[in-house]
Amino acid sequence: MTSAAHREAAMTEWKGQDSGVGEGSHLVIRSQPQWQALWARIGQAAPSAPDFQSSFAVAVFLGQRSTGGYRVQWLEPEAAGPATVVRYRELKPRGFAIQALTKPFAVKVFASAAAEIIVEAIPE
Repeated sequence: MTSAAHREAAMTEWKGQDSGVGEGSHLVIRSQPQWQALWARIGQAAPSAPDFQSSFAVAVFLGQRSTGGYRVQWLEPEAAGPATVVRYRELKPRGFAIQALTKPFAVKVFASAAAEIIVEAIPE
């Protein structure tokens, strides 16, 4: 895979306010069956799967919130010995937000770098 293709894979992202997942959690996805199961859990049709030979995906579920406007900010992945650490920050709504129950999520594809993937939440 070329460097440009790696960058393209690293920029593939989906997000939304209704994941169907009521508890906060995260998943590392490394295969087509896991990709299909992820999107079934979210309650949406699965987009085209990335090439899991050269990439992986991380899904973050923020859990149920009482308003809209919550979202995930991805930070650059970092090498930590034999592992890759993927960090994200939960951003709270600023200003006006819809007053409805939401279950925000974000899914992002990263270029594969290590056998072990660690996912960490960083405080806002």
